[in-house]
Amino acid sequence: MSVPKQHRVATVGDLLVDALRELRDPFESTRADPDWPYQWVLESLEELGASKGLRPQHEQELVVLVASLYISGDRADWMPQLQRDRKSWRRHGAARLRKLKTKIHNARAALKAVVEYLQKIGVSNRRIVTEVFAQAEQFLNPESLRAAERILLSLSETPAPEDVMKSLYRFFVDRCHLSKVDAEIRIGKIGNLFWLWKVIVIEEATAHRERGCEAVRKYVNRSRKTRSR
Repeated sequence: MSVPKQHRVATVGDLLVDALRELRDPFESTRADPDWPYQWVLESLEELGASKGLRPQHEQELVVLVASLYISGDRADWMPQLQRDRKSWRRHGAARLRKLKTKIHNARAALKAVVEYLQKIGVSNRRIVTEVFAQAEQFLNPESLRAAERILLSLSETPAPEDVMKSLYRFFVDRCHLSKVDAEIRIGKIGNLFWLWKVIVIEEATAHRERGCEAVRKYVNRSRKTRSR
């Protein structure tokens, strides 16, 4: 009993794939536009002065770096829940799929039993029975879970603030050969805008404060101590 293609029913796997894709990359549908978010990132970096004085090649590399980190999803106030959901699926996803397969198997068996009973009492030739059974079988197709299994394996951690700091610090200091203080300032400003860090950035030294970003500086010093152990 097949259902015409134009009447294809969404499967359990389709629903699960949509949910897992949203967890893996909440911006996947938005990034169908090849210019997003690069143009916005470029303009934002220019307004911040974070790309000021960089070579054109380095400026383009910075845009790509920031955009790729931003797209990964480590930003805004809804991220903690997304991260918890990802962690939950990484930990329990395989078990959930096994349980779902068992339920699908049981549901298909129960559905078959209903249809067989309808045949027994003489109503099996009714068109509605045929169509509903075919649609229900398609919805409960266990093979539709294969795509969900592949996406589950691809779920990855979103970068923590320190991962962003590390990537940007290496770029500015190692790639662009900026001073450490200039790198701190640019990283702090970028983080405050794109990831809502709320770190203090001192662009001009005063009698009581030196230029730079203490939060970034502490991270760098901590990383060096860790590597030296």
